[in-house]
This record gives sequence, C-alpha cells and structure tokens, in this order.
Amino acid sequence: MIIYLSKSFILAQPIHFQRLTINDSLLNKENGKFISEIEIPGRRLSIQIIHLLNDTNTYQYQFNAIDTYWYDYRVQTNAYFQEIPGGKYSFVIREKYNPNKLQIIKLNIRPNVWQKWWFLPSIYFFILLIIGSAFYFVFLYRLRQAVQMRLVRNHIAADLHDEIGATLSGIGILSSLAQKKLDELHPSFGLLGRINDDALSIGNTMDDIVWSINPKNDDLESIIARMSRYAAELFDAKDIDYQIVIPENLKDVKLSMEQRRDVYLIFKEAVNNLVKYSKCKNALVEIKVGKQFELLIRDDGKGFNPLMETDRNGLKNMKNRAKNLNGNLKIESEIAMGTSIKLIFII
Repeated sequence: MIIYLSKSFILAQPIHFQRLTINDSLLNKENGKFISEIEIPGRRLSIQIIHLLNDTNTYQYQFNAIDTYWYDYRVQTNAYFQEIPGGKYSFVIREKYNPNKLQIIKLNIRPNVWQKWWFLPSIYFFILLIIGSAFYFVFLYRLRQAVQMRLVRNHIAADLHDEIGATLSGIGILSSLAQKKLDELHPSFGLLGRINDDALSIGNTMDDIVWSINPKNDDLESIIARMSRYAAELFDAKDIDYQIVIPENLKDVKLSMEQRRDVYLIFKEAVNNLVKYSKCKNALVEIKVGKQFELLIRDDGKGFNPLMETDRNGLKNMKNRAKNLNGNLKIESEIAMGTSIKLIFII
C-alpha cells in the first residue's frame, strides 16, 4: 500500500509540532506548512506526533478511516493503524479546548496490487492460462505417443507379414510338395498333411493379427468390410442363404486396436459356429452404429441349450472379449428354433 500526502496540510490556526513522522519518515515544514510529499509502502500506517516539552495543552486526533471518535493525548502520541483499504482519508489533530486550532492531513492511500479491481481477473486468467497450457502439452504428448505407436504398429505388421507370414507359406508349400511325392501308405504322408493344415491355419491366424495391428484398418468401414467378406465366403461355401445389413458412412467412426480385435474375433467365432453346427438354411448378420455398436448374428438352424456345459472354449472366449469391450453379449437359442447372438458396447 502506498500512502501519499496531499500537496499541503490545510491549516486553520496552525498547531506547532516539534516533530511529526509518518511511517518513520520525518515531514519537513516551511512557513508553518508541511509541504513534503512521501510514498509509504504497505498497508500499515504509523503516525508519531511530538510537541514542545513545555506545551501544557491537551490534543486530540481522529482518523476517519477507522471511526469518528476523538482520541486524547498530551505532549506525544503514537498512532498505529493496520489493514487500511485504499481510498482518500483525513487525519486531523486539534487542541481539545480550542477545536478551531487544528491541522488536517489529507491522505490518499493507494491499495495494494492484490486489492485493485483487475487483480482477481488477472489471477483467474493466469490460472486458466496455466491449465490450458497443461492440457495443450498433455494433448501434444499424447499425440506424439499416438504417432509413435502408429509407426511401431506399421513396423510390426510389416515384419509379421513379410517374415513370419512368408515363412509359414513356405512351410505349407514345401510340406504339400513333399506329400505329393509320397505314397498315401507312407508313415510320413499323414504328418505332412497335418503340417500343411497347421501352417495354413497359423497363416490365417497371422493374417488376422497383422490386419488387427495395421493402423490403416482402424476405421469401422474397413472392419465391417472384412467381416462381410469373411461371412460371405463361409455362407457361400455351405449354400446358406444370407443377408448382411450394414450402415453407411462409417469412415469417421474409429475403434481402437483392442476393440477391433475383440469385435472381429467374436464375430469370427460366432460365424464359424453357425456354419459348423447350426445346419441352418438362412442367416442374418446385422450391424448398427450410433452411440453404441450393435452386432446381431442370427440363424434358423437346429439351435442348442445355452445353459448346457461344454468343453469348447468358443462361447467362454466370446463372453470374455465382450467384457474387455465393457459390453454385453446376449446368446439366445432353443432346440429347433435357431440361435441369436447379440453384442452391444459403447463406442
């Protein structure tokens, strides 16, 4: 807080002081008037008044920033005031029995920086600036991490396809060629057949892994296109009449790598089970996308009892993957009434 004295004290019948200090700063006087201007930092005001020692008068003082009460003193007094708000005030000294003999000190008390009108808005702006900067740097960090992860996924997908995929294809081709050179009764004929089948199976699984890792397939349109091709090939191979219903304009809808993998594997398991076990004539695959993703796979086959325990892990894996999606997997089936599998999760 800065305290300014006015250009001069207003004098009626001047009071003569031996010494007058404000916040330990001595005021000089000329021709009976105090003319010095001083700056006093802080919110504290200390005034010391000393008269001549042989002065027998009784004096009073009043500081209207505090109240209107007159405080008595004799030759000397020390007045202290704390936490003074900014504004214009008067400190008045007078003789108690001669009130016309007085001296008025005009004080202009400037508020501290934190008391000014613009201080709080500035603090709020500064806090918002810090918060905004923090969010920006977090966003920038996550963006860089996402770009780096995308590059890593590209490298992994390329390596799996070029190295492991090519090796598996070679194993399958070589085992098939070796099998053709052997008689069917040869002990190794069956083993070579199994090697060829396993290589083909692992190759297909590897193809699914490469597809799920590749960031080019993150949009939902690519996922549904692959699912549709997979289902159509199996349904055509089994002469099953089918209908695949998919929404339009899916390019802007994204799924994470984990979501894409779980959705595709649930779909693949459900379609495989339908083709292998249902003996159905008609099948429906329907996908809906809004605030949530919905997948329906339904057939008119022989059905089964969903409550019956089985040693196959297909249904268990489907349910576990639905939990990973924080979704719900509903399986409904009755003997001779077909089967319906519905997956729902929030995107």
